[in-house]
Amino acid sequence: MISATQVLKTDIVKAAAKIGKRAISSVVPKSDLEVTDFKVVNEPILGYMPGSSERVALEASLAKYSGECEDIPIIIGGKEYRTDNVQYQVMPHDHSKKIAKFTGPHLSWYPRAVTRPW
Repeated sequence: MISATQVLKTDIVKAAAKIGKRAISSVVPKSDLEVTDFKVVNEPILGYMPGSSERVALEASLAKYSGECEDIPIIIGGKEYRTDNVQYQVMPHDHSKKIAKFTGPHLSWYPRAVTRPW
């Protein structure tokens, strides 16, 4: 005997399929409406265990960038702008290490930055 719950689940699945077809048919021609399943392959989940290759690569990258402070200019219309208002981005886990230096914008630059070139 079929229970009311099974009937309800079947009706919900059929309704969802119709809604999906309706949504797809608004952007895809009806002749191309049949959507076939495709295999989804996710990237591997890395454990970053001590001694693993991914952990060694991560530690090497952290060591490389922790010793550098990248200079980030403000570029508007292909031209670099700088001010005396120098600010720093620090490492999230070590606030004593600066990883980027940038200047705060001057208020007079905003009209140039938001003007559309076309």
